[in-house]
Amino acid sequence: MAPEFLSQSRKDIESRYPHLLTLIPEAELASYSEDLHPDETPLWHHWKNYVVKTLILGKSPITIKSVRDAMRIVIRHTGLLTIEQINTPGQLDNALLELQMKRNQKPSTRNTYIKNLNTYFIWLFKNHLIDQNNIARIEKGRESPPDVQPLTLDQIERVVLHFGTRHHVSSMERARNILMVDIFRFSGIRPCELLGMENDAIYMENGQWRMVINGRKQKGRLRYYEVPSFLVHSYQQYMRIRTEKERWETPMFVSMSSKEGWKMSGLQNLFKNISKELGFRVTAYGFRRFIASQMSRTGIERDDLSRYLGHTRFTTTDRYIARECYLTKSGTDMMKQIYKDS
Repeated sequence: MAPEFLSQSRKDIESRYPHLLTLIPEAELASYSEDLHPDETPLWHHWKNYVVKTLILGKSPITIKSVRDAMRIVIRHTGLLTIEQINTPGQLDNALLELQMKRNQKPSTRNTYIKNLNTYFIWLFKNHLIDQNNIARIEKGRESPPDVQPLTLDQIERVVLHFGTRHHVSSMERARNILMVDIFRFSGIRPCELLGMENDAIYMENGQWRMVINGRKQKGRLRYYEVPSFLVHSYQQYMRIRTEKERWETPMFVSMSSKEGWKMSGLQNLFKNISKELGFRVTAYGFRRFIASQMSRTGIERDDLSRYLGHTRFTTTDRYIARECYLTKSGTDMMKQIYKDS
């Protein structure tokens, strides 16, 4: 029998994260079960235990959601339904290559599927549910960084104004979108991190408003920010309207069409529409690169910039500022001064 505190922890998690515990709707799972080999283990067999134990250990719900989304793709679009099939050398590799060509996906998309499935299979191996993990041996494709231009300050100001005056949207949608763009332009948050924020991610502590971001690519490492008044105002306005509308969902950013959190597809469609309406490309990474270029121009140390953006490697930070090479320029200016003084 499990200790009482474990049983209580499981109940707490099941009540707080029901969306994570559901890998695939039960009716859909029933249809897949018809194709299972009797001697093999369904891919979803250990899913609930994985979610509960991972959360008890303090791991990020965002990571679990990414693993869940990758497993859904595999189940629905590759025909691989069991742990044994996916862990057989070559089967997952070939299935994902076929899916990549069929959908004209970038290598980075396939790499993401491999990475997230590997996270789950590492857990299976560590919990003695499989003898070995073969996913780690799959060769990943070469990734090229996206060619995203940083937004200019003028463009950001136009985006902010446009969200505040945009027609044909409800008051709650307008307030949500204004808060979203304020967080993007202040923190340079990744889209997946933004959608993973919960209602208490912006809070008052010792008389100072703060914001915490759960690092998507830092294995749940938290980043804390003291937030400016414009962001506090947009947060309070949005939460006030949500209260009036009785929208009590845990995610900070909610869907306007359903009683659940905002989806990545909805965020992407919004940026696509905004880009058409304004006549220039607006993306989340455009804000991120603007922040990187502005901070590097002021002479901020690279490690400080890296921490602000939540990079795990300095090489990633270097890619963000390579377009204008402000750090290189400051170095050359210093060397010129050294030789001038000698």
